[in-house]
Amino acid sequence: MKFLFITKAKIILLIVLTLILKMILSTFSFLLFLLCLCLYLYVLRRNFVRFEDAISNNSEVILSPIDGIVKKISKDESYIYLEITTNVLGPLGLYMPISGKLDIEKNKILIKNKNLDSLEMIFSGKYINFTNLWVESGDLGRVCASIGFLGFNSKLTIKISSNSNCLISEGDKVLAGRSVIAGLKE
Repeated sequence: MKFLFITKAKIILLIVLTLILKMILSTFSFLLFLLCLCLYLYVLRRNFVRFEDAISNNSEVILSPIDGIVKKISKDESYIYLEITTNVLGPLGLYMPISGKLDIEKNKILIKNKNLDSLEMIFSGKYINFTNLWVESGDLGRVCASIGFLGFNSKLTIKISSNSNCLISEGDKVLAGRSVIAGLKE
């Protein structure tokens, strides 16, 4: 569906299940079921990223791949590490921070393009098994393309090569596809 991270087949299944439960359950139980269903659909909503604005950006900026809060920023001589946690009931969408070629492993994505040596996104958290990606290794993606969604209360660590400037600080709230998190040095 355009507004949710679930397929049309699952929407039809939910509608049929709702109609069957309406006939079986009492009024209170059915209302409780509807409340849980609404919460489920609210959590799986998609945030709306304006592709026109993101595509017009040059390739020298790195955008936030998720909505969340920057918890920690650390640096060493070759990399900058940005740790972003998702909001509990916020949008869970995962988007491309830069255009490039994807290389996917178990719990991380490596993105390579001509301007940046590498950008690595590492997933962790209690509900990491809920993370779902619909891209494969070798796929090419453009900036702000939706590539999947994260589990509830997940943590994403972004590992950027040191030839970039970090443009955010700890405690900042970032929005997927709208917040610039780093810029490439000349």
